[in-house]
Amino acid sequence: MSPDEIDLYDRNKTLQAELDKERAKGKISMAFLAHCIPAVDKICLSRPQKAKIGRGLRLTTSQVYTRWKNFRKELRDARRELECQPATGQTASRREELDDDGAGTESGSRFSSETAGDEDANILSAVKPKRLPNDRVTVELNGKSLTQRQLAKWYRGTDMGAETRSIFDAKNIEINRKRRRLNGN
Repeated sequence: MSPDEIDLYDRNKTLQAELDKERAKGKISMAFLAHCIPAVDKICLSRPQKAKIGRGLRLTTSQVYTRWKNFRKELRDARRELECQPATGQTASRREELDDDGAGTESGSRFSSETAGDEDANILSAVKPKRLPNDRVTVELNGKSLTQRQLAKWYRGTDMGAETRSIFDAKNIEINRKRRRLNGN
């Protein structure tokens, strides 16, 4: 490496360290705000308020709204981290779903993708893919063996027509039945 490249590399490391420090300060500030201002999610900015803020910061009302929305999202994330129990990494809402021994209830179990009493109505389109159980229960589709997560990815990649939706629903029901059989329910 040439001396110029070494200098650039060192400068990059210095700037990266400063950026990490600033991000840490920002996280602390967000955690403080999230703890002190619990009702910030309820605050709605009116059009005149957005215009006034925009004039002061030289932004459009749309930019003000986007930044406000991002700020509220960061506050929610900081609040979620504050509620997180360091030893287990579980959030307070997740701990409420669990029994005392840590096992999930039938409707709150992370391995059960159905609500209690809702046998075949489980359509996983509203469930985020990362929340799906990561298990090895599979169904066959077009000669391929797919898990529930892979099935959801397959569905998102299709035309999402009525026929495709009915195939998706039927395969989800099949996976849920197999999972119940394996769990002994």
